[in-house]
Amino acid sequence: MTARPSYSRIRTALQAIAEHSDLELQLVVAASALLDRYGNAIQSIERDGFPIAARVYMVLEGENLVTSAKSTGIGLVGAGDGVRQHQARCRRDGRRSIRDAGHRGRRVA
Repeated sequence: MTARPSYSRIRTALQAIAEHSDLELQLVVAASALLDRYGNAIQSIERDGFPIAARVYMVLEGENLVTSAKSTGIGLVGAGDGVRQHQARCRRDGRRSIRDAGHRGRRVA
């Protein structure tokens, strides 16, 4: 999730995922959703009881096409780090990771 308005739109879906016995919610919060000046969504997410699996800080000042492109690149690197951390937690806990869930042995992430 990358913005506070996104959280209000997907909160019901997050609740359904969290309550589903065959699913595990892995919420990654990024970009302006982490920043106070845009309404920091973290407080609402935690107040609603959703665990945050990873935080990806990726917003560069400037608010133009160049900084937007750079912010996207930083976000992709941060997402990769989040997947790596998730896989390590799964191995430690003896669970299947995103990579292990790939169809016919192919990698999903």
